[in-house]
Amino acid sequence: MRPVFFLPILLTACEGEPMVNDRPPSVAIQTPADGTGLVYGQITELKAVVSDDLTASADLRVLWTSDLDGVLSTDAPWEGAEGLAYAAVSTGRLSVGTHRLTVAVLDSDGQSTSQSVAVTVVRNDAPEASISAPSGEEVEYGAPVTLAGSVSDQEDEPTALAVAWMSDLDGLLDATPAEIQPSTTRPPSCATATTTTATV
Repeated sequence: MRPVFFLPILLTACEGEPMVNDRPPSVAIQTPADGTGLVYGQITELKAVVSDDLTASADLRVLWTSDLDGVLSTDAPWEGAEGLAYAAVSTGRLSVGTHRLTVAVLDSDGQSTSQSVAVTVVRNDAPEASISAPSGEEVEYGAPVTLAGSVSDQEDEPTALAVAWMSDLDGLLDATPAEIQPSTTRPPSCATATTTTATV
């Protein structure tokens, strides 16, 4: 039998052709969901799961941005109890409007990926109310008094508002929900508080 010799072979990669298949990082936004509505000033968590086949999670570079407000965070990812790496930040400074929120991830080899969601931020201004009756006239004790007014809000339908008539002397007089009443003198978003008769 002829002797068999095993010769070591050194494999080298040509310049510009890495031996390892380095894929871009992966990223998946968990919150907020695409199409979420937010109230101005509301604390919102931006959270995504990130990973890479070669770069350690702590060494990934993460950038959260808004197309309206610019850079929101450059914080490094952190490891969760279940072994996943999260890129997360809490913010309450998103301006009013529709935002395209994007999280971009860059690994140590220059590979990058990103994902985006859209959220809409609205104001939460106080409702408006006006009284049309009574108008400040004096009434006799025991005589019925009609209470009438209108209410409106930028975010909620008038029928969703809680309406209550109060007296600084007698407390709660009525808490009947508002009713929409057509009128050419008020915007459609207004409603007339239920007319209440009180005896004084």
